[in-house]
Amino acid sequence: MDGLSLFKIKNYINKHYIPCELNAVYQTDGGILLDIYKDKKETILFDVKNNILLFNPDVSKLSKLSFFNKKQAILEVSQRGYDRILELKIASRKQSGKIEYFYLIAEFIGGNSNFFILNENRKIIFKLSENNVDKDRDISIGATYQYFKRNKIFTLDTVKPEKLKTFNDLEGFYPATSRFADILFEKKGYEHTIKIIKDYLSNEHLYIDNKRKFYPFMIKDTLQEIKISSLTPKNEYKNEENTLKNKLLSLIAKKITKEEVLLKKLKGELLKASEYDKFRLEAEILKSNYHLIKDRKGVITVNHYTEDGIADITIDTDKIGNIDQAIQKLFERYKKLKRSITPLENRILEIESNILSLREEEFNIENATSQELALIYQSYFNQKKEVRKKEIVERIKKLIYKGYEILIGKNSKSNHELVFHIASNTDIWMHAQKIPSAHIIIRNNTVSEIPEDVLFFAGRITAYFSKAKNDKKVNIDYTLKKYVKKPPKTKEGFVIYSNFKTITVEPLTEKEALELSLI
Repeated sequence: MDGLSLFKIKNYINKHYIPCELNAVYQTDGGILLDIYKDKKETILFDVKNNILLFNPDVSKLSKLSFFNKKQAILEVSQRGYDRILELKIASRKQSGKIEYFYLIAEFIGGNSNFFILNENRKIIFKLSENNVDKDRDISIGATYQYFKRNKIFTLDTVKPEKLKTFNDLEGFYPATSRFADILFEKKGYEHTIKIIKDYLSNEHLYIDNKRKFYPFMIKDTLQEIKISSLTPKNEYKNEENTLKNKLLSLIAKKITKEEVLLKKLKGELLKASEYDKFRLEAEILKSNYHLIKDRKGVITVNHYTEDGIADITIDTDKIGNIDQAIQKLFERYKKLKRSITPLENRILEIESNILSLREEEFNIENATSQELALIYQSYFNQKKEVRKKEIVERIKKLIYKGYEILIGKNSKSNHELVFHIASNTDIWMHAQKIPSAHIIIRNNTVSEIPEDVLFFAGRITAYFSKAKNDKKVNIDYTLKKYVKKPPKTKEGFVIYSNFKTITVEPLTEKEALELSLI
């Protein structure tokens, strides 16, 4: 968990829980659970194994730590700047009435995360593991606890505007959040950017992607906003959006598997059918040597004349049986297999198209918003709900580049609407070659060709909104819209196309996409 998200969680705990009674402290598998009372009994889990802090989770296999009696309180939760470390100050009353203090230290440093308990002299009396992000410090029992060394000097509160080159130099930021802040900085200036960031830091929400990774800001529009109070373990995190997404992805995966099994079977049949000529050859050999083998028994050798000369062929007449029937069956099998070639090839193309269509749908589902997921879900599970055209068109992004309007479809419905209801026959249509991607339209209201730099710019957008967005180079096919067709009985968003050309481009970077307001 990053330092800025931890800062928001710290503020949330201080606002809603502190001060509070601390009933007990338990060790779990990879973390420490605090049993607290603030108006009601609750628990907070410092899950350093999974780098997350959770409220009221279901936890088994608890081991109670004996450092505390029944009368203690959490006085405050602090953080070193915006670093990935939280410190809880505990006041414990002895039977004599004397107050002594303990400190609970949670370090959220990925694979080096750890949890310590210190006495009032800040000596280590408990450590969860041997993990140590700073090998120069001593974390043995009895040693004085030291914070790990800082790797950044400045914070949001101490940096001077003229010294700021990138937010990645500030404590708490890492590449994903610093890119977001740097682009704001370039667009809005220092003061406005700091205000936006601090507004985010003052709210009680985090933002989560489909890989269960948390962010302190809404760095892209595909993130889901969740309340800090609803944080649950990554492998248990469920909500309506994820339920729909997982159900749809599971359905698509089953359909793809079914089609791939069928495709493998058909390719096997085609391979066998492609050997049809050997049955004609066997029939011709029997026919040309009919007079030699008709009344013979057992194994005989006959001559077979080829372009390379004469070959000896061994024939077991006992296995052949009736020679006339054998010749007839071989010719029939030859004709049947030969006739099956074209239907099999067409069927294989159809199945391959189905798989590509399903892969495209899978890509759309993985990148869909909550509203889009609901619409896709309705289309698969026959939930009748009128879809407003506005809901579809809103998902079509638009930008102007050198006077040319570029339209971007982001899901199956908007792709279908864009290609078959918005685009004109003279417009240019783009798609990543043989992989799922958005459909891109370059509007062309003239008869002149689209300039090459416009084509490559639109191609880079297409590559960015494709499954190959992280590749260095992506092949992009483009053609006139009039050459793009939707095959019968295929889902919206799937097309076939002809008369196309191909360009190879480098996808847009995240920074470029943000600057263009595409995410």
